[in-house]
Amino acid sequence: VGVDNGFKKCRVYMRIGFWLPIILVGIGAFGFDYLAQNAVPINLSRGNLYTQIALFILLASISYQSLRYSQLKVRDTKRLRIIVEDKTIILNAEEDLLVKSVASLKDNVIKLSNILQSMSSTPAYEFMNEGLRRIRSVLNKFEIASRLKGSSSTKQPTSIMVKDLIDWCPASIKQKENVKQIKLSIAGAQSLRCRDPKLLALVMSHILDNAINYSPDNSSIELRTKRDDKLNLITVTDHGDGIPYDKQNIIFEPFSKAEGAQTFDHEGMGFSLYLDRLIMNYLGGNISIDSKPKSRTTVNLKWS
Repeated sequence: VGVDNGFKKCRVYMRIGFWLPIILVGIGAFGFDYLAQNAVPINLSRGNLYTQIALFILLASISYQSLRYSQLKVRDTKRLRIIVEDKTIILNAEEDLLVKSVASLKDNVIKLSNILQSMSSTPAYEFMNEGLRRIRSVLNKFEIASRLKGSSSTKQPTSIMVKDLIDWCPASIKQKENVKQIKLSIAGAQSLRCRDPKLLALVMSHILDNAINYSPDNSSIELRTKRDDKLNLITVTDHGDGIPYDKQNIIFEPFSKAEGAQTFDHEGMGFSLYLDRLIMNYLGGNISIDSKPKSRTTVNLKWS
């Protein structure tokens, strides 16, 4: 509210700053013209008078534009400061939520593990064990996110074979690929450089798992790699449902999902792509998505 009131005052001052010089110039011009027409001994012709009026108006306009520009800069600076402060509050809240969630989940995992040990012969064991597996998966993601948030890797890049990145993905991904008869084609550089290959493999597992989950049976997934002296690039393209255009700008946010479309978190948390973004930032790169609804989705990983 205070900022808005300040903007209103600025607009009033700007209007006064524009019209007041023009009014004063006009009064002065007509005064000189009156004196000239009534034979007052002032050596000032009507032509010179109008020229000076035009110059005065030009100067007034320049003054107005300068004042307007300075006030706009003040407004933009204030708005930027507010945005930065709000973003800082949000980031601190996210970090606090992650830390508290990790502590709570650890306690629950220990309790559930102890309970399951006494239920191994009951019909509910498999169901409970699957639930525990999912909780452990969430806990692992939260721990990684809490460790990486706001930091960057100081390790030296090492070479990693693309084949090894694929092999490090969970066996369940290969099983899904075989069941759905998905053809994974790989082309490009055979090796890449990365500061933490295990984290990169985790990102790859999320992307490939999602691509397989949302690809039609008997379809293909294209994985392309590129490497030069400054840049490493991986692109993964599937031919699934895609993501609606109006949802593509929110899927990198934690616990966000593009309902009814490709979500990048098949188990429904909406956290994997957020974690992938943290990992890529930690590795000195970024992740982006180019998706055409009902046609394809391409995920791009770039890092130095």
